[in-house]
Amino acid sequence: MLALCNEPLHRKTILITGATSGIGLAAVRVGTYLPLVHVYKSDVLRMCAEAKIPSEIIQSSLKADPDCGRSPEMAEIPIYLIDNHIRGEDVLSPAQKSYINSIIQYNSFKSGLPIC
Repeated sequence: MLALCNEPLHRKTILITGATSGIGLAAVRVGTYLPLVHVYKSDVLRMCAEAKIPSEIIQSSLKADPDCGRSPEMAEIPIYLIDNHIRGEDVLSPAQKSYINSIIQYNSFKSGLPIC
């Protein structure tokens, strides 16, 4: 799957992590970008490790980046915990769960936007 792209995978897809949370979704809702259905960011990072992507690149993707508009609260929660929460697992603290659920609710309107 990774070999099909000449560009970084995250620039070609909408992962379920972003589609559910709405984070970063607006930037990829254009005609040449297609979603990967039922693929979480943590799954992609695992595939990257198997494909021998340098660990520095993988490590830089384990948390949300405040420099890209994510809040410091979001940056403190590892991406695999966010993915597991979206999968329905009870892995977050009550405060984290409340915060992530509020982000999902706030961004829920984006799921109705068309993917051109």
